Amino acid sequence: MSDTQFDPTPRPSLRKAADSGIHPVTNSEPRSLASSNSDLGHTGNTSDSVKVPRKDKLVEISIELPKSLIKALKKEAKSNKQSMDQLIAQRLKH
Repeated sequence: MSDTQFDPTPRPSLRKAADSGIHPVTNSEPRSLASSNSDLGHTGNTSDSVKVPRKDKLVEISIELPKSLIKALKKEAKSNKQSMDQLIAQRLKH
C-alpha cells in the first residue's frame, strides 16, 4: 500500500460551472420533502441492505448445559405448551 498522509490544507470549494445554464445538472428549485420521497418505499430508503428483514431467519446454535437444567427447561416448556427452542429464544431475548 502507498504511504499517503492527510493533507490539512483546505481544498477550493465547488463552484458552479460557467456553462451551467446550457448544461444544467439539477433543477435549481428545491423540491418538497413529500415529492422527493415519493419514489421511496414505506421505510424511507431505497437500499435493500438497510431494510429490516420481514421475518428473522433461524440459525442453529449448539450449547452444552447440565442435564438438570435441560430437564427443568423441558418441564417448563411442556407446562407452557411451548417447544424448547421457543422457550430458550424467549429467555435469550430478555
